[in-house]
Amino acid sequence: CKDGYVAFAVSTEGQWERLVPMVGRAELMDEPRFETFIERREHADEIDEILVDWMKDKTRADVFEYAAGTWSEPASPLLDIGEVLADRQLAHRGLFAEIDHPDAGPLRYPTVPFKMSVSEPSFERAPRLGEHTDEALRHATPPLTGEAWDERESVAHTPRRVHHLSKDGADKPPHAPFPQPLEDVRVLDLTRVWAGPLATRILGDFGAEVIKVSDPRVPIDRTSGTNNKLNRNKLSLALRLDHEKGRELFLELVATSDVVVENFRPRVMRNFGLTYERLREVRPDIVMCSMPGFGTTGEYADYPAFGPSVEAMTGLPSMMGYEGDEPRTSSLAFPDPVSALNSVAAIMTALHHRRHTGEGQFIDLALTEGPICQIGEHIAAHSRTGHQPPRVGNSHSIYTPYGVYPAAGDDNWVAICVQSDAEWRRLCGLMGRPELAQDERFREEHGRRINREEVDALVAKWSRTLDGEHVAMSAQSAGIAAGRVAKNWQMMADVHLNARGFFVDLVEPDVGRKKYPGQAIVMAELRKSDWKASARLGEHSEQIVSGILGMSRRQIGRLEDDRTIGIFRED
Repeated sequence: CKDGYVAFAVSTEGQWERLVPMVGRAELMDEPRFETFIERREHADEIDEILVDWMKDKTRADVFEYAAGTWSEPASPLLDIGEVLADRQLAHRGLFAEIDHPDAGPLRYPTVPFKMSVSEPSFERAPRLGEHTDEALRHATPPLTGEAWDERESVAHTPRRVHHLSKDGADKPPHAPFPQPLEDVRVLDLTRVWAGPLATRILGDFGAEVIKVSDPRVPIDRTSGTNNKLNRNKLSLALRLDHEKGRELFLELVATSDVVVENFRPRVMRNFGLTYERLREVRPDIVMCSMPGFGTTGEYADYPAFGPSVEAMTGLPSMMGYEGDEPRTSSLAFPDPVSALNSVAAIMTALHHRRHTGEGQFIDLALTEGPICQIGEHIAAHSRTGHQPPRVGNSHSIYTPYGVYPAAGDDNWVAICVQSDAEWRRLCGLMGRPELAQDERFREEHGRRINREEVDALVAKWSRTLDGEHVAMSAQSAGIAAGRVAKNWQMMADVHLNARGFFVDLVEPDVGRKKYPGQAIVMAELRKSDWKASARLGEHSEQIVSGILGMSRRQIGRLEDDRTIGIFRED
C-alpha cells in the first residue's frame, strides 16, 4: 500500500462477500472464476492486483481501520520492530516492561503474552554471571532421603476428585495404576479454527474430559485432516447458544466444569451473556481462558483476527525474507500454535493455583502477542539501539555456511549449520574438498562470512548431487547440525519420529484409519492407546445432557424438537 504492506486472511465465504464491495468491486460476486475458494485460489494473483490497486493511495493505518474496523475483514498492517514497540493496543495491554540493567542500561522487552486476573507475574532484570552463586549455596539444602522422601511422596499422590463421564452417565474411576495427568479436569471447549482447538486438544491428550460445544447448524467436515487432528479426544455437544434454553444448559454445564476456553471476538460472549463474571456466579472457582486476536480490551479488541493476518503485526515478517527483497510471513499461521501452547501453560498455572487456594481466575490471551514474546531479544536490542534487523534469508549473522541448500531432485533441500572452524574442516572432508579448509579465504569464520556467496555456492554444488536425507545424516554423523527439509509424506516416514512413537493411527468413520501427529510432550502417563477419533457433530449430546445434567428422554426430545440441541444419528 502507500507506506508499506498489509496482510489479509480472507478465509470464509462471508469475508469474501464483504471484501469485494469494500474495494468497490461488487460485480466480482457474479464472476464464475471467483465463485468458490478453490477457484479464487487459482486466480490469487488477479485478486492481489485488485487489492494492491485499491490500497495504493492508502496507508497501512487507513486499510487496517477501514477493513478490520468497518468491514470486519481480517487485515493487519505489517509492522517493524520499532512500530511494534509503539503500538497503541500493546501499550494498552501493558505487554512491554522497562527494567534498568547495570550493564545494558534501560531496556524494554515483552513480558508474557496473556493477562491473568490473579496469578500476575513479576519481573526482575537478568542477573549478571554468578551474581547469586553465594546466596544459592547458602540456602542450598541436602536432597530428601528416607522418611522425609516417603512423606513427600505421600503428599504428592493425594487422591484427586474425579468426575469423568462414562458411557452410562456414571462417574468413572481413574485408570490404574497411573491416572492420566488431567483425568480429573472437565473442559468446555467453545473454540474454532486452530489456536483454541489445539489448546483444548492438548488438554484432552493428557486425559482432560473435553466437551466440544458446537452450533448444530454448522456441519463438520469429517474428511478434513485439520478437524480430525484438532478435535480428537473430545466429546461433541451440539448446542445453540443463541437460544435462551441453550445458554441455561451451558451454565448448568459450567457448574460441573473446571475450565472454559473460547476464542471468539470479545463481543460474542458479551452478547451471549456468558462473561467470566456470569460464569463465576454458577461456578466461583471456574478457570476461563479467552483467546481473541487482540485481547479482550483496547482499541483493536473487536477487530477480526486470524493467524496469517495478525502475524504481520508481530514484527516477525519485518525480519523474514531475502536480502533486498520484500518482507514475508511464515505462510503457516505461526501465531496459532504459539498461542495454543501459551494458553495451555496459563490454564495449567491457573489450575495449580486453584488446587492450592480454591480460587479460579480469568485468562486474557491475545493471539498477536505470543510471537512478539518469541523475539524478545530483538525487541530489547531495538529499545537500546533502535536497530531493525535486516532480512537475510536463511543465513546467520555470524556463522557460514549456514542455510538451506539444494539436494538432488525437484524442489528438495537440506539445512546445514556450521558453527565452528572445526565443523567447517569436517564438512570439507565430507565434500571431498579438504583443501578448502586450508584456503585462507575460508579457513576462519571471519573469512567465510566475508566470502559467504562463494562458500554457499561450493556447498550447494556438492549437496545438489546427493539425496537430502543422506546429506543430513552424513553431516550429523560428523557432528554438524543438519536436517532434510521434509515434505509431509517424508515426515510420516521419518526414522527418528517413528522410533519415538510420535504418530498415532486413528480410525475415523468417514475416512478410515489414518496417521496423525501425536504429542510432543511425552510422559509415562500419556496413553495414546486410549485416544479417541474426532466425534461426529452432536455424537455425545444425549449422553452429556442426560448423564451430567440428569435430563429425561422427554426433556431431551423437546430440546431436539426446538433445535436447541442437535443429536447425531446413524443414517
